[in-house]
Amino acid sequence: MDLIGIENEAEFFPSGTLSDVLKEELQDITARWSGLDKAAHPIERLARVTAPTIEALRQARNASNADRRKELVRDAHHSFLSALG
Repeated sequence: MDLIGIENEAEFFPSGTLSDVLKEELQDITARWSGLDKAAHPIERLARVTAPTIEALRQARNASNADRRKELVRDAHHSFLSALG
């Protein structure tokens, strides 16, 4: 398994163990996801909130009222975090 960007800092795991453990974990996760119906799939949940989240953040960036800006950012974060489960 190619682990570009992931380092076994200070050799926390014995050589080769990190890639083996990570590969098994990811296979388990994706196997669980494959059994979900489309509406419950994490990728679909995130895809549904992407555009509204970006729009809310865009509005927050352009808002002149600090309270409105906080409300927009809070709503964007809530939508995003809810989609993550």
